[in-house]
Amino acid sequence: YITSRTNSKIKELLELKDPKTRKEKGQFLVEGFHLLEMALEVNQVDLIITEKPLDLPSSMDQIVVSSEILKKFSSVMNPQGVIAVCHMEKRKMNTRYMATLAMLCGVLLVMGVTGIGFIPLPVIKATTMHIPVILGAVLLGPGAGAVLGGVFGLCSIWVNTTSPGLLAFAFSPFMTTEGLPGVLKSLWIALGCRILFGAIAGWLWKLFKKLTKQDYVALPLTAAVSTICHTILVMGSIYVLLAQQYAQAKNVAITAVFGLVMGTVTASGIPEAIIAAILVTVIGKALLHLSERMKKR
Repeated sequence: YITSRTNSKIKELLELKDPKTRKEKGQFLVEGFHLLEMALEVNQVDLIITEKPLDLPSSMDQIVVSSEILKKFSSVMNPQGVIAVCHMEKRKMNTRYMATLAMLCGVLLVMGVTGIGFIPLPVIKATTMHIPVILGAVLLGPGAGAVLGGVFGLCSIWVNTTSPGLLAFAFSPFMTTEGLPGVLKSLWIALGCRILFGAIAGWLWKLFKKLTKQDYVALPLTAAVSTICHTILVMGSIYVLLAQQYAQAKNVAITAVFGLVMGTVTASGIPEAIIAAILVTVIGKALLHLSERMKKR
């Protein structure tokens, strides 16, 4: 029986009156016996706050509180003496989610097939394909980021097969000269690294959003750090898996490969990170605002 308004559990539950907290915790409050019965029928009740113990199965958690505390939870003039804490039903693959994911996949395919997402450099193709991947990871989460990263990888295989550059063997299983081992290496670099990059972008967004609480700080940080991670993943994999072939392609000693890889990381990775930070912040903020407005409809 709780009578103190400063009780830590009561203070925590009262936070559910705030819309932002409800969204973050995935819980909401309902008041009255009728709404409680409806919520119990669909197994949405996590906890019951009541003035008197109710005749319910022992597995259902109840907190008995004073009438004064119950009034703190109530939003009506004459409280019915019971409040239920319910969890929100999660619909991961709803129509809006799938439509947004499909749209971003389409953007990536257009950028990949037309070649506008890849910028030819003397040794490697720089890219802007990572930007839709990061935006998708921010809007839809790490899972969607991984899917978009996979589309990015498939486009990379296509471009390096149809218009091969100096390092096409690292990004296309059809351009390798090592047989099955080479195919597996190029699939990891072109596809695996990009899938992992998309998931990392989603995880970084969650982390920076939690730490900074500000979209204008979390967005550029997510974009820049995830882009650098992508460059390190790809070039690091080339160094670890294909150092000999890289040295032959560049006609240098194998001891010089590390310096060349680091040069590529600096020459393409940093500009890509800066561009991503700017574009993801501008476009991402607008999309997040639009997404919030649509959720309120």
